[in-house]
Amino acid sequence: MKPGDNIEQLWQQISRDFDSNADIDLSVYLQSKGLQEPTPESFNTTLPHLLDHAFIPEQELDHAIHSKYKIIEQLDSGGQSDIYLAERNDGVYRQKVIIKFISGHYDPDTLKQQFMQEMQLLADLKHPGVVGIIDGNVSADGKPWLVLDYIEGVHIDDYVLDNQLSTHDVVSLIMSLCEILQFIHKRGVLHKDLKPNNILIKQINKVPYPVLIDFGIASLHGEESELVFGTPAYSSPEQIKGTSIDQQSDIYALGILFGCLLLKIDPSQDFMLSHKDSRQHMLAALKQAGIDSDLQQVIAKMVAKTPENRYQTADSVRSDLNLWQSGFPLSFNSHQLHRVLLKSIKRHPLASFGLLLAVFLALFFTLKYTQDTHHLQQLTIAEKNATDELMNFMLDDMYENLERIGRIDVLQEVAEKSVAHLGQQDPLTLDESGYLQAAKAYMNAGRVFDYLEQSEQAQEMYRAGEQHLKSVQQNSLSFHQILAELKVHQAQVFISAGQQDNTRKALQQAIDAMHVVMSIEPDSDATFLWEAHLEMAYHLMEYAESEEALRHINEALALATDPRRQQRQPAHWLYSESHSRQLKAWYELDFGSLAEGISDVNKAIVAGKKSNQLDPEDIKKQHNVRILYNQLSYFYLEDQQIDAARQAAVKAIELGRALKLKAPFNQEYERELAFSFTTAGEIYQSLDDVQTALNYYQSGREISVRNYAADKNNYSTANDLAVDSLLIADLLQQLGRTDEAEQLFLETEAMMVPIHRAEPNNKYYTHSLLVAKLQLKKFDEAKALFERTQKNDMVDNAIEELLVKNNLQAWKSDLPQESKSL
Repeated sequence: MKPGDNIEQLWQQISRDFDSNADIDLSVYLQSKGLQEPTPESFNTTLPHLLDHAFIPEQELDHAIHSKYKIIEQLDSGGQSDIYLAERNDGVYRQKVIIKFISGHYDPDTLKQQFMQEMQLLADLKHPGVVGIIDGNVSADGKPWLVLDYIEGVHIDDYVLDNQLSTHDVVSLIMSLCEILQFIHKRGVLHKDLKPNNILIKQINKVPYPVLIDFGIASLHGEESELVFGTPAYSSPEQIKGTSIDQQSDIYALGILFGCLLLKIDPSQDFMLSHKDSRQHMLAALKQAGIDSDLQQVIAKMVAKTPENRYQTADSVRSDLNLWQSGFPLSFNSHQLHRVLLKSIKRHPLASFGLLLAVFLALFFTLKYTQDTHHLQQLTIAEKNATDELMNFMLDDMYENLERIGRIDVLQEVAEKSVAHLGQQDPLTLDESGYLQAAKAYMNAGRVFDYLEQSEQAQEMYRAGEQHLKSVQQNSLSFHQILAELKVHQAQVFISAGQQDNTRKALQQAIDAMHVVMSIEPDSDATFLWEAHLEMAYHLMEYAESEEALRHINEALALATDPRRQQRQPAHWLYSESHSRQLKAWYELDFGSLAEGISDVNKAIVAGKKSNQLDPEDIKKQHNVRILYNQLSYFYLEDQQIDAARQAAVKAIELGRALKLKAPFNQEYERELAFSFTTAGEIYQSLDDVQTALNYYQSGREISVRNYAADKNNYSTANDLAVDSLLIADLLQQLGRTDEAEQLFLETEAMMVPIHRAEPNNKYYTHSLLVAKLQLKKFDEAKALFERTQKNDMVDNAIEELLVKNNLQAWKSDLPQESKSL
């Protein structure tokens, strides 16, 4: 069957449509088919193409199509292309495919460039949500064609209607579409014709997943085209006008699609017929239908009249929908305290009601009994305590839950308002409970600022919290519980700033406080005792104190694997066990057996996966599994198991990219993705694939640059950037780009000198500075750094190669005698 043989089916379809609905608007209907209302002039231009299309002689079919594929039936005919179901028949293997021919409704010469561009776009877009290209060419008479993967599925609007999807399920589909759009937009590609007919739903492991099947008018962002395409009902105002468009135009179309799916209507059959009023009519229909007000706000922002007022990325749409599904305020509402409060109340109505009642009763009685000075003072204290408790409830509850989806950033405004409230307090009006609440509020605010990489503000909050604790009875259970938690969080800021003594002191205070807590109530939550031991072990390993580090690792592991705890909170303590085994593996790499380290990582992965299965919504647990695959890849690389290392690295990068889509503002997750890229670079460098290695290193460095720019007081992120820069510079040298390499070495040296001066005992900072000095041939300055590095047992292959390259092997024998015995 040739492309023109089914023209009769098209007429039959038209006949059926008009028989079933006599009120169809002819102009609109023809437009939906890519046609125009017939006029004598239009017949003069359209009829020759139509006749040519209907009677294509078999010999005029492109030989590549005729020899490989048998056309089964026509699936669609539109303004730009004709779509056929076909089957491979060249005897190699059987496969259903889709063949797409250029439509006869437009001048083929005009569309040729667009059609050929689609071939390249699809070939470059490898994603489960984008249809794959198999073949394509331009026939001898100038007719382009594509052979595409056949997708077994139904159009998204039919799927929603047939399955009567809930609002939550529709939102999940839109979130998946956001992920796909983010993927293509990040590669500079615009789709420009999002609509139900261009989206199929296929089942992946029995889970519905959308696939974009028609990129017929897609283009690279920034490229100009004289053709104005798109479906009017879904096209943005700027696309209709034919002006320059960007990814916000796709977001507009997605917003129209989103609204139609929620309303379960076909836009071509309803209010969308008039493009001028379509946006306003849809928003009104959403309100009339009682669609959730937050979703109305999301759609309104997606279909804003001007691009600058829309969401700027598909990622940001997905992020807000993620917040909606989890019951949290939208990103553009997070600064409105009343919305944050209302969301928190909806999640915990009983607790919220009690706290709010306390606040309002205190206010009521304050007004009623203003004559009674003593009573007024007591009520003022009650009011302040209730308000502080409400603030802490919001920060505590919402921090834990927002952390689960990687969106602590929405709490910044709440934390700032909480701090402003605390700053207005009169210490004379606080009782012991008030001081405890204030201390906890400062601590919670510090956690938010620390998460946002605002380390100085975080440290200020922790100091204020500790100051308030001094006014509390220091033998009380509450005092020690809050002190232990505060000191663990404070130590994490000290670690990032490279403050060795302060870190150790804070963690020891946390351990001591938790021992008091456990002595008063043996069944108390031991999380912060476990975390303090774990952080202390990490810290000691950085300064090569191996025996003491192992003691704390074993303490943490014993707490995490306690059967009673794992029975009471299995997901939490399996997660803690996974972290403990992960650290044990790093210990084995630095001070023990690599084989034992690989075994520990695999045990950690088993525990981490079990934890994730028990609590699949917690993004921290997903992040933990990603970290472990990253670590496993690195360990396999150290053990020269290259294939195993590459497989683990691919898995880590895949999980990392998925997490970035779920939590695009989380710098910790981005940092770990940078580690994945670095490890992949090292793998390909070991295979002598220098260019691929360089690409991976550069991807990792881009993330490290952003993270360092966000918080230049964070020594850890500075060292990440140093490591990435050194790796790239080394490869640039191999490629003969010595000037670029030297510039990176100099930048790294300038960044790490003050950090090493502040923290001379940190073995990682010393190592990075040593490599930079050796590369710059500053041997006099490098020798003392080498001696310290050798004491720390941190002389790796990179340093060995630099010693050989510069004839400095004698440095090894020059190490002082007392150091050799270590």
